[in-house]
Amino acid sequence: MLERVERGQLRLSRELVERIARAFGAIVEYLDEVLLGEPQQPLYLFPCYRELLEARGAERVHPADLFVVPVAAQLVVADAQTRALDAAELLAARAQFERGLLQVLRNPDDAAGIAALHQAIDTVAGSQVGARHPTFWKVALAWFEALRDGAIALDVYGKRLLARMNLQLRRAIADLLALLDADLDRIGLDLLAPRPGEHPGDLARPRMLEVAAALNRLRTLRVRVP
Repeated sequence: MLERVERGQLRLSRELVERIARAFGAIVEYLDEVLLGEPQQPLYLFPCYRELLEARGAERVHPADLFVVPVAAQLVVADAQTRALDAAELLAARAQFERGLLQVLRNPDDAAGIAALHQAIDTVAGSQVGARHPTFWKVALAWFEALRDGAIALDVYGKRLLARMNLQLRRAIADLLALLDADLDRIGLDLLAPRPGEHPGDLARPRMLEVAAALNRLRTLRVRVP
């Protein structure tokens, strides 16, 4: 918004200044409450968020932009049996999701693309990743089943949801990397050494970005997740 003001595309009126001041005040107050232990509820900021978007001339103003998915909410229990996916299999599920995403963005009625999205989410939901946050993944799976069965249409909000779901799949991979990093802290290079307990030789502790790069390039790599 300030860039548009600087370029002369938006007039810095008294009303706009007051809206910006209210927004900054609301953010400071919100952060103070979070620091004091209050739960994060960014939807409380929507009135100020709406004022700024309207001043900017945004075509779409919706509270869903501030909604944080409660991934950790335990409203349903996990399945008794889950399939442990290694990192490569999880990457394959994400790649399948992204292929399906491209197909439905081009054509929302693409049955093959919708089926690929559903299959990818079904794979993740039935894995150890889905078991950690069963409510989120089961609700997501139900939405994709409704989409596959034609019970709902893929509108602009649905496309935004697909983009956020893709980000959630990326975070799931990051969670696996965090587990590996924690194991390296706890066990050390014995976790990677061919003969645990002996000198690791030329092995050096990898950075998680290097591990992620390896997973991305070497699809045959297998990582055992406890």
